[in-house]
Amino acid sequence: MDRFIDVLDNILSAKDGLGQERNDFGQMLTDESYTYKDPITEFVECLYVNFDFDGAQKKLRECESVLVNDFFLVACLEDFIENARLFIFETFCRIHQCISISMLAEKLNMTPEEAERWIVNLIRNARLDAKIDSKLAPNWTTTDSGFY
Repeated sequence: MDRFIDVLDNILSAKDGLGQERNDFGQMLTDESYTYKDPITEFVECLYVNFDFDGAQKKLRECESVLVNDFFLVACLEDFIENARLFIFETFCRIHQCISISMLAEKLNMTPEEAERWIVNLIRNARLDAKIDSKLAPNWTTTDSGFY
């Protein structure tokens, strides 16, 4: 249970810009996975160790089910999903410079319209240095890693 809470705490503190600590945490999860596994720890492992976006997407759905059914963690559901999506998005942007909104929507378990609004809000709130290219629409590009 302690690892479960630690992982949840790590994911919920995405706003703190954890960087290397997050990668180290992912490695620790891999090293300790023989002693404890659940959808949340597997989500972090898929994303930060294996860079498996499809696996992370599947685990995110499982995480939602785990949190909805947990009396103590259900209150964290919205923050968890938002930050988990941000983690997927941030990692995906570090690998790709030009991204299709429909592809991104699929990775984030959103509709293309929801994903576009979400990206616009990230840009608007200065959490992302990116532009939506009207010539390439519905694509958008990031500059550098794009995150503060």
